[in-house]
Amino acid sequence: MMGPPGSGKGTQGKLLADKIGAQLYSSGARFRELSAEASFLGKKVKSEIDMGGLLPHWLASFLYEQTLFSLEPGDGIVFEGACRTLLEAERFEEVAAWLGRSYQAIFIDVQEEPLYKRLTQRHAIEHRADDAADVIKSRFTNYRNDTKPAIDFFRGQGTLVTVSGEDTIENVHQSILKALKLS
Repeated sequence: MMGPPGSGKGTQGKLLADKIGAQLYSSGARFRELSAEASFLGKKVKSEIDMGGLLPHWLASFLYEQTLFSLEPGDGIVFEGACRTLLEAERFEEVAAWLGRSYQAIFIDVQEEPLYKRLTQRHAIEHRADDAADVIKSRFTNYRNDTKPAIDFFRGQGTLVTVSGEDTIENVHQSILKALKLS
C-alpha cells in the first residue's frame, strides 16, 4: 500500500490483509514500536519520527526484509507504507525477485488538501507526534520528493495499480479488490 500521508494505507492494508488471510506489515507501526524502546536506536528513531522525517532507507529495508525472509512460500503479506524511497523500492524488487515472490503495489491516490484536515483530526484523537500540524508539511514534502519516485518505479515495472482514495473506506476497499481481481 502506497500513498500520501493520511490516504488510508493502514486502514486499507488491514482490510486487504483480513480479506485474503494475509499478514500485515506496517512500516509506520514498526517504526513506532522501535521509537518506544529505551535503547539508543529507539531514541534516534523517535527523534526522526517526531520531526516528520524519513528513516534511512537501509533501516526500512532491513526491517521489511526480515519479515519477507521469515515467510514460507505460500504465506501472504500486505506491506503498508513500505518502499517510501526509490532505493527501498528497488531493493524490494530485488529481494522479491530473488525469493521468487510476485507482488502488486497499490497506490491510493488522494489529493493533498483534504488530507491535511484528516491528519489534524487524527492527531486530536490518536495524539501521534507525526500528525502535529508543523510536522504534516514535512511529511508531505518527503512524500513528494522521496515516495513519488518509488511509485513511479513500480509503475515502470508494471506492478502498480492505482485506485482513488477519495471515497468511503468501503468503496476504496472494493476498488482495491476489483483492481487486484479479487471481487
